[in-house]
Amino acid sequence: MTAVSPSPSPLPAPAASPLERSYRRLLRVLPRGYRERWEDDMVAVLLDTEQEAAAQAVASEGAQRQDEEFELALLQRPPLREVAGVLGLALRLHLAAPSTPGASARSRAVGDAVRLTALLGLPLPAAYGVQQLVLMPWWAEQPGWSQLTVADGVEWVAGCVVALLTWTLLVAGHRRVAAGAAVTGLVVPWVVAGAQLPPPWALPPGELVVWLVLLLPLLSVAAWHRDAPAPSPRWWWTLPAGVALVFALWGLEQVRVSGASFAADVVVAAFALGAGWRHADRGWLGAAALLGMLALVRGVVTWGFVAAMPAEQGVAVLAAMAAGVLAASGIVVVLSWARWRLLARLNRPSQHAEVGPEAS
Repeated sequence: MTAVSPSPSPLPAPAASPLERSYRRLLRVLPRGYRERWEDDMVAVLLDTEQEAAAQAVASEGAQRQDEEFELALLQRPPLREVAGVLGLALRLHLAAPSTPGASARSRAVGDAVRLTALLGLPLPAAYGVQQLVLMPWWAEQPGWSQLTVADGVEWVAGCVVALLTWTLLVAGHRRVAAGAAVTGLVVPWVVAGAQLPPPWALPPGELVVWLVLLLPLLSVAAWHRDAPAPSPRWWWTLPAGVALVFALWGLEQVRVSGASFAADVVVAAFALGAGWRHADRGWLGAAALLGMLALVRGVVTWGFVAAMPAEQGVAVLAAMAAGVLAASGIVVVLSWARWRLLARLNRPSQHAEVGPEAS
């Protein structure tokens, strides 16, 4: 009987180089499903690219020198160009457009929601800026106006201007310029006000919330990447609608409906909820949830401000209005999120691509 010799044990896999490990860590920013399918291929392509770059750097020094250069490259970190490329791909996949290859239905719905948040969230602060410019002569005659300093209003006025500029560029189709305006505009108030304006972390809670509420629509402009369709021309009507809303609420305050202006944010969120509910569109519903959360945050701060006021005539009305805004914002968030989840179970995609602001 012939003895069967044991089969040789498999050779251990070669250890990954520092560059390969860095690439794999970097690729974790990609969606899980996409990464599980393409990670190995992407790492191989990235390493081949580095090998070609190393070979070209010493092309005239022979094959041995090229191998040595590649071995040195394997000990380095990923080049910034590759890091930027992977991060850009991650942004396009997480906030996908209908034409983004390899993106999931959920990512497309999230991308639509974030893009709509920019289109719906920026006109409101822009409308406040228009209101302030129009009513400036009237406000200048009010008691206490002369006690205001540059720092008291420059951060809000500058934010309104940034919102107006970013939204205008976005709707005009200049998406990259709009993204640049959104990013650079965040530092404009501190450049204009100089030492009179404290840094963001030292702002009073009320002013800090104003910036946080403005920050989300500005950051949402990043979802308008190269795969995203251009905004419909019908979005030009959004700014006049925002201005009309702001002036209408201000007019209600003049006829003793104290705190009516608190409702502007929740009105916009409710509009998005109505459009999403009517069209069974997850993009609009996601935007309603995000805008409703912003209205909720502003409502909490407003409630705290009103609660700290001395008990005088009219304060009870302000408190009731703040409580109403809080309740309405919470209802919008709950309804939009519940409807989003229901449509997700039914596998209903976002369909808003060319729907204009009059969709509801």
